[in-house]
Amino acid sequence: MARRDGDVLALGAYAGTLGALVRAAKFSGSGRLLDDLGLALGTGLARAAEADANLRRAWLVPVPSHRRRRARRGPDPSERLARAVVRASAGHRLAPVLRRARHGPAQSTLPHTERLANVRGAFVLADAWVSKLPGRRLILVDDVLTTGATVRAAAGPLRAAGAEVVLVLVVAGPSGS
Repeated sequence: MARRDGDVLALGAYAGTLGALVRAAKFSGSGRLLDDLGLALGTGLARAAEADANLRRAWLVPVPSHRRRRARRGPDPSERLARAVVRASAGHRLAPVLRRARHGPAQSTLPHTERLANVRGAFVLADAWVSKLPGRRLILVDDVLTTGATVRAAAGPLRAAGAEVVLVLVVAGPSGS
């Protein structure tokens, strides 16, 4: 069951069984598992949107991986999650607004103190979407939220373009989320 904690909606903490499921989905090519997790997230989002008008009809923006990382791992986990969320929640649209402009080390390999610097400037807007963003409500979709560095970096160009990030939707977040 998804829980809302501030501006983050997560299925649970990135620990135990849920953490193992996320790692299996990301690193073992278990795309079907990402679909199932995305459907569960979509159900949670639909419930949250019933109570919060800001979440209704918001566009889902996957936090993209760099093309080199996708070449190694396969399809982008966040995009696959977002596609499944769209299927499970009415009124939401997939909007691949962001692209990863530069490649860097995987966040999971870095100490928390280095993560923000690693993703600073890593995300840019896809040209075709720039004119559609002012005043738009967006939900960032990613697989895991730990320090928040990646979603902060992804939200920067969206906010600069006049969009409002109303929620971060993740499979797993820090303990207590």
